[in-house]
Amino acid sequence: MRLAVTEAAIDAMSLAAIEGLRDGTLYLSTGGGWSPATQAALWELTCRPGAQLVAATDANAQGDLFAERLRALAEDTGCDWTRLRPPEEDWNETLKIGEKEKRERKESGVPHSHRPRQGKLRPAEPALDPAGRDAGGSEGAMKD
Repeated sequence: MRLAVTEAAIDAMSLAAIEGLRDGTLYLSTGGGWSPATQAALWELTCRPGAQLVAATDANAQGDLFAERLRALAEDTGCDWTRLRPPEEDWNETLKIGEKEKRERKESGVPHSHRPRQGKLRPAEPALDPAGRDAGGSEGAMKD
């Protein structure tokens, strides 16, 4: 069981969206705080056999502090541990930027996929027949 722990609930949901609800993962949040109840709940989860604790906290000093607490908890319980840092300030910001980039790519499309813009078409004018071939003469006809 993979336990991806974020600081805020919106970041847990954003990470789940980014990862596509990865199988075997619980997306958890500390609610922005660290209480004895938070410590006890995480302790119970990390004591399970095969559990992996993922510190998916913010990419700032506060996130680093939370990640250190999670690392210490994992060491105390003998749980596997890893740090997953968002490329932006937090997972929600990362998701929003990613969605914006997807929209922009979709809106701009591939340049050659757009239909060319054309002016209004006019009816064709009759072609000139300088050799008089349309007059019924045999001059331009091919013979077998």
